[in-house]
Amino acid sequence: MSKNQRFTIRVYGFLLNENKQVLVSDEYLMGNDYTKISGGGLTFGESTHEALIREYMEELKQPISVKEHIYTTDFFVCSKFRPQTQLMAIYYLIETIGDYTFRTKTKLFDYDQGPDGLQSFRWVNLHDLNKQTLSFATDVAAAKALQKHLSVI
Repeated sequence: MSKNQRFTIRVYGFLLNENKQVLVSDEYLMGNDYTKISGGGLTFGESTHEALIREYMEELKQPISVKEHIYTTDFFVCSKFRPQTQLMAIYYLIETIGDYTFRTKTKLFDYDQGPDGLQSFRWVNLHDLNKQTLSFATDVAAAKALQKHLSVI
């Protein structure tokens, strides 16, 4: 392995509401619009659960609890934003602690200014999570695993 090749670990949480809709994040990154599952990067010294709890507090100001593991990337993925970096993504089913403290939108890419740029959140029906609605292959694979886990497909 070349000294320029690296790994990054990302942690994401599937938050479902009472209507079996999943919270997604619409984000404007590096000149493009993306729809993804909420979460972010693991920092050195954190557990995956700690990272996910931190990410939800940073992005949504929402306390969560991590319930169960749903999926870990099982195919090679090169980071879209960092060439020479292999991505490993871990997905959990989560729930909020208390009532929702965040605002959601109904329109695609109806942005607010977030901590890292333009971002908004929407609810999407669980059975509608696929490669047409999600921008990243890891999210699509994880959504299929969640659908199977919850017997939606």
